[in-house]
Amino acid sequence: MKTILIVEDHEIIQIWLEQILLSIDPHLNILKTAYAKHALEYSKNNIIHAFLLDIKLLDYSGLTLGEQIREIPAYKFTPIVFITGLPTKEMIAFKELHSYDYLVKPFTEDDFKKTMEPIINFYIRPVEKNQAKLQLKHKEIIYNFKQSDIVYVESKNKKLIVNTQQETATVTGYTLKSIHKELEEKFIRCHKAYIINTDYIEKVDKKNSNIYLVNSNDTIPLGRRYIQNFKGILL
Repeated sequence: MKTILIVEDHEIIQIWLEQILLSIDPHLNILKTAYAKHALEYSKNNIIHAFLLDIKLLDYSGLTLGEQIREIPAYKFTPIVFITGLPTKEMIAFKELHSYDYLVKPFTEDDFKKTMEPIINFYIRPVEKNQAKLQLKHKEIIYNFKQSDIVYVESKNKKLIVNTQQETATVTGYTLKSIHKELEEKFIRCHKAYIINTDYIEKVDKKNSNIYLVNSNDTIPLGRRYIQNFKGILL
């Protein structure tokens, strides 16, 4: 699911922008807030595909927020659209923060659609389910994992380790909760530190709280609070 974060200090404008976005794609997941600090929390706990940032927010500047977002490795290249009544400041942000575009108030629905449609339909367009990918960014590297190749994902020391049939990759700037939303239903949380692809499960040992993998000597821990996630699937 594609997620767009709207950071705007007027609730009426938030709702108006959300309605227009959903008219472009009714399957979008829209997050809204008037506070930069909340936006930063959303960014760390979710995978955001595009940002709409007003310059004037209730706690601190949208420009400062844009700088903080760009410091998160996962969002170094994510589209940011600034909204403001001060175009001169916006031009500075456009250059320094590599923002995708900016809108000067007041703008029309058509203006907004012209800016957002290419982002939604091209930059973050979905792929067919049988070709589903998981895109993660780490420093200067962009990983484009085929989901069917991912065996499990581990969280360790504030990093995520993605184990596939071909390779193991370590990334920062993500949480298990945030990437789980991007994965297909066959991926299940089995432990506070693991998500597993059920296609690769050979056996579940409830007594010893272990999961055995197909064609592998690796075992994945099974947390007791997560056993219910397997109900109707394996147990």
